[in-house]
Amino acid sequence: MCNTYLIYTDGAYSPKRNQGGVGFVIIKDGNNIFSFKKMFRNTTNQRMEIMAACIALESLNTPSNITIFSDSAYLVNTMIKGWDRKSNLDLWNRLDKAVSKHKVVNFEWLKGHNNDPFNSEADKLATEASTNL
Repeated sequence: MCNTYLIYTDGAYSPKRNQGGVGFVIIKDGNNIFSFKKMFRNTTNQRMEIMAACIALESLNTPSNITIFSDSAYLVNTMIKGWDRKSNLDLWNRLDKAVSKHKVVNFEWLKGHNNDPFNSEADKLATEASTNL
């Protein structure tokens, strides 16, 4: 039987510090089973949105059925509508590789700051990571 996960991802960027952050939560059977945040220097918000999805998918070692929820139209529409990949090619390639290791990966856009507790947690983690000194 294949595991099924919901993953809420977010990326953030602090121009004041020239650093970004990623955050995500992995949900199984309605429960948060894993939370993650990490800071990156000299980056952009768009790179952080893609990086969050990459790291989240890479953190699951067993091929699974996954739905990634993101408030990034850039990430979601590139993956489901085939938007042109003119920049961040290194991360798009990394994301494609991570997606290929799973049975099914769906991407769904959700409005940011919509009071969804899991989305709020991913946003909080990414923001904290982007503002860590």
